[in-house]
Amino acid sequence: MNNFIKITEDSKLRQKLSEKFQQKISLINQPIYIREIAVFCKHSNSTKSLLFGEAQLSSYCYNKTPEEKRLVDYIDLLANIANNVHQHFNYAQNGLRQYQIKKERLNDITRISTHEFALYTSKPFTFKKFNNLVKEIEKSAKLYCENVHMLLSSFAVVNKAKQVLNTCLYVECGKIPIIHSFTKVRPSHIDFQYKNTDHFDQTNESKEFTAIPKTENIVSHDSVFEFTTLGGARCIQCVDICLDYILKHSKQISTKVINAPGLSPTAILPLQMNHLVTSNTLGRLHWRGRISDCIFVVDPRLTSIATPRPLKPERTNFLLNIKFPAGYN
Repeated sequence: MNNFIKITEDSKLRQKLSEKFQQKISLINQPIYIREIAVFCKHSNSTKSLLFGEAQLSSYCYNKTPEEKRLVDYIDLLANIANNVHQHFNYAQNGLRQYQIKKERLNDITRISTHEFALYTSKPFTFKKFNNLVKEIEKSAKLYCENVHMLLSSFAVVNKAKQVLNTCLYVECGKIPIIHSFTKVRPSHIDFQYKNTDHFDQTNESKEFTAIPKTENIVSHDSVFEFTTLGGARCIQCVDICLDYILKHSKQISTKVINAPGLSPTAILPLQMNHLVTSNTLGRLHWRGRISDCIFVVDPRLTSIATPRPLKPERTNFLLNIKFPAGYN
C-alpha cells in the first residue's frame, strides 16, 4: 500500500515537472516578429565616398561640434526613430492615458540597422575611446523601450599594431541594456583602409573572445548570440559582416552551438533563429551562408535590401528605408 502511494506521488511529480517543462518550452518558442528599419546615406547610390561615414569626406559641415559627440547624438537619433516606430505599432493608451505595450505585442521587435562602414570616423577609435563610446551608447539605450534593437555597423577601432578592426555593436535597449560587440573576421581587399594602417585579419591572429573588447589582446568575433523578448520568447541571432557571410562564419558558429558536446541534456535551445547581414559591397546574395529562412541584408549597393519571408499575413516585416545627408548631423 505504501509503495503504491509512493509510485502514485512520483508519477504526479513527474507529470507536474513535465507540464512545467512544456510550459517553459512554449514560452521560449512563442512567435517573434521583427520590424526592420534600414538606414542609408541620402546619396549613397551615386557617391562612393559617402558609403564610409566621415572617413572619406574632404570637408566637414559640422566642425563646431566634435565628431565623437555628433556620432553619439546620431546613434541616439537612430534609437529614437526605432523607439517611435515601436511605440506606434505596439503600444496603446490605457484608462489613465498612459501608453503601455499591447499584450499581444510582447514579442514584437523593432530593429534599426546601418550598413558596413556607415559609422567610420575621420580617424579610427583607440580601444579606450571606443569603450567610452560604448558607455555613452549604453546610457542612451536605457532611455528607450525593451524590444527596441540596433545594429550599429560599423566602427573603425585601431590597435597598437596599427591594425583596424571593423567592429559592430548589437544593442538591446531597455532599463538594463545588453550590448554585443564583434569584429569582422576576414577583411576584403576592397574594404576601406586608413593611411598607414592594415586590416585586422583573424586568420592571422590568435585571440581570445569576450563580449566587449577591453584590451587589444581580447577581440570578439562571436556574432551569434541569444536575445529574449519582453514576453519571454528567445531567439538565436546571427549577424554576418559582408565577406563573413560568404565564408559562412555565423553558420559555422551556430552549428557548433547546436552540436556542442558539452551541452547539458536539460538545456533548451530556442527553435527560432534570425539572420542579419550588414555589408557595403556584397553584390549578389549567395545562399550558401544562409542560416534561417529569412535574411535581412543592409547594403547600400544592393537594389533589394531584404529577402524576408512574410511571418503572417497581418504582420509582415515593416521595411523603412531612411536616408540622411552625409555625416552624423
